[in-house]
Parts: sequence; C-alpha cells; structure tokens
Amino acid sequence: MPPASAPPAPPPAPSQPPEVAERKRFVRVDTDPGSLHLDVRGVRSALVGRDQPLGVLRDVVSRAVDFQAPQLVTVVGNQGTGKSRLIAELVAGVKSPIRVYHGRARQDGERYAAIATLLRDRFQLAPGDADPIAHQRFAAEVKEVMGEGQVETLHFLGSFVGLDFPPSPFLKVVAESPRQKDEIARTVLRRFIELDASKSPLVLVLDDLQWADDATLSLVSELASGLGGSPIVILASTRPEMLVRSPGWGQGAVDHERIDLRNLEPDDAETMFRNLLAKCGTIPADIADAAVEMTGGNPYFLEQLVRLFLGDGTIDASGPTWKLDADRAAAAELPISIEEAIEARIAALERDERDLLEKAAVFGNVFWLSAVIALSRLELEETAANDALDYEWGDGERTRRRMADLVYALAERDYLLPLETADSTLPGDIEIVFKHNLERELVVKSTEP
Repeated sequence: MPPASAPPAPPPAPSQPPEVAERKRFVRVDTDPGSLHLDVRGVRSALVGRDQPLGVLRDVVSRAVDFQAPQLVTVVGNQGTGKSRLIAELVAGVKSPIRVYHGRARQDGERYAAIATLLRDRFQLAPGDADPIAHQRFAAEVKEVMGEGQVETLHFLGSFVGLDFPPSPFLKVVAESPRQKDEIARTVLRRFIELDASKSPLVLVLDDLQWADDATLSLVSELASGLGGSPIVILASTRPEMLVRSPGWGQGAVDHERIDLRNLEPDDAETMFRNLLAKCGTIPADIADAAVEMTGGNPYFLEQLVRLFLGDGTIDASGPTWKLDADRAAAAELPISIEEAIEARIAALERDERDLLEKAAVFGNVFWLSAVIALSRLELEETAANDALDYEWGDGERTRRRMADLVYALAERDYLLPLETADSTLPGDIEIVFKHNLERELVVKSTEP
C-alpha cells in the first residue's frame, strides 16, 4: 500500500530586496473625512507650526530603537488639526531597518478593526483576502517569525484577519470558551509582535481610535504595558472623546507620551494658506486674514477653503499660473456643518483656556469665577501632595488673577459672557454664561473624568 502523500508545504517566505521592503513603508490615503490630506490640486503645503510635536515623535522612535524599550504615543486633536499629516511627516523620515505598519478603527465600531487592518498591512493582505495563496503566505510569514509548530498560532492570529485554519484538539476545547479563546489570541498577538520586533524595530500606527471598540482599546493598552524589551512604538491617533471612554489610557505603559494638537497659530495658518496658493503668486493680506479667521487656523478647513475656490471658479487654474478673483474670495463662505465649526473653535483654544472651560462646564451653562478657582486650587493641592511639595495659599491670588484674565480673554473671542457683578446670583462673585451651549456640550463630551 503506497504511503499517503503529504500535504504540500507552504512556499518559503520570499526574500525581499531592500527596494521592496522600502515600498512597504507607506501611508494610506483614504477617502474618509478623518484621513490624511496631502495636497490640493497637486499643491502641498510644507508642514508648518508642528516642529515641536514632530521633534517629540522622532525622539520617541529613537528611544525605542536605542534602548530596546516599547513606547506609546497618543496624538490627540479634534477633526482637521493635522494628526495624520504629522504622522505622515514622521513616517517619511523613518529609515530602514525600521518598519512601519498602519491600522485604522472603523466608524461602525467593528471589533478589533484597528488590529485587523494593522495585521493585514503587516502580512500584505487585502480586505477579504482569504484564498489559499493568502493562507500560504500568512503561514509562511508566521513561521519565519515564530518558528515551527505554530498550528495554534496560525489559528489565533488568523482570527484577527478572517483567515480560518484547521483546529487542533486543543483548539476545539478552547472554542467552547469564547472569553478564554480571546485571551489566548491577545497573548499570541503580543508574542508575535515581540518576536517580529526582534528582527527589526516596528512603528505601529493606529488611526481614528475614537471609533475603536472597547476591546481594541483594552488590547492596545495591554500591548503598551506588556511588550517588554522590544523596539516598538505604538503610535495612536485619536480625538479627545476616546480619552473620556478610557480614562486610564497609557497609565500602565512603560513609556507614554501624549501630544495635543490644536489649530495652527494665526501666523502659521497664514503661511499654510499662502503655501497652498503658491501658484497664485501674491495673495492680498485681507484675503489671507479672512481665510485664517474663517477657518480658525484648522489645517483641514484651510485645504477645504482652497478646494472651494478651485471648485466655484474663484481660482482659475487653467494655466501654469493660477488667477485668484479677490472679490469672489472675499465673499466666500466655507460650507461646513455646525458641528465642524464648533470643533474648529474648540481646537483653537490654548491648553489653559480649555482647562478653564472644562472646569466651568461641570457647573452647567452658568458658572461662577470662584467655583472654577476652587477646582483649580484643589488640583494644585493634589499635585503638590503627589509631588511631595509644599502648597502655598499665596498662590491662590495668582490663580484668581489668571482665571479672571482667561475669562475676559475668552469673552472677547465670544466663548463666554460675564454678567455685571450687580446681576450675579452670588453677591460679590462674577457670574459667567457660556455664549453657545453647543460649545459647552462638546467640551463636556471631550473632558476626561
């Protein structure tokens, strides 16, 4: 009786010449509203106003590689503040042997979507790619990283990307306990990433985590705290509301860096606007000023404004030199939703201005200066206690002056409305009203507990 023929072995992992490996380091450009925006009609502005956060990102990558230490970076900002562009600028400067892979959460909250897209990028799998060739390539790559005897590993890793492998008797037992199966899959993923990073450093970019399901946020937190001694950077990009859902985010990580992005400063916003209109030659100062005011310095809205000019004929782009109709540009209105306009105004706040509004919003649409000062003093006392420092109550007067200055600065920009002292329901105190309740609601929504 002839022996049974052995099943064909998966093809060996193809060796990759440097130019192929280099092509794998790319940044996706999606059609999603929150995705990366590179240019407008072939014109791309140089990155402006982001030297400091870009320097932080580069330092983080260097620490991960030089000290073989995992790093977690969270880039936080409202829509259009340039999170994806900042990350793209970092990735453009990353050199071999560092490898970069991208994942993205889905707006529908699909479980582990960010992890699935990350692994598909790692294994070069297209969405829905589950044919025999995809299985063989996946198995070969896993074998190269983790060695022989990886039946269970293939099963658990494959579950993240929709690839099914024949179960072993052990897997059949585990399948009866979905929770245990999920825990093992997460452990296998962590081990795979550790071993993969031992071959060459990794930068794992996870975009739009404000849409991620709770299981994904939990898994990323586990990875950040459990990847010991590995040259890995987990680079998370999110809007502030994710931190409300996950208040302990980053606390267990070996090293966590948070970067808050707000709208560009007026001078930087004007520079970006002029860069986008470089083909127009000289731009009148009043047009540039109006553009900065209309967009609040939001990079995405600046790009949208230039697209509007191109779409409605304000800019004639038929020749090598663009022609700008100044009268039409002065009359233009950016077609954005109320929600987008509010997000842009909140993103334009300085950190201490936003901090004041977060404290004020706790009390509702109406608050009092002394109440915000009280919360600030409590925060100062807690900070002093944690840092083993002496807190001096003399700092209270400086806090009062600073808070009062911020209130009136925000009033000048139409965020707040201080009432006359005689009209205050608390005698001798300053009563203040949020000028726009929708702005207060967004501040509440994005305030960490």
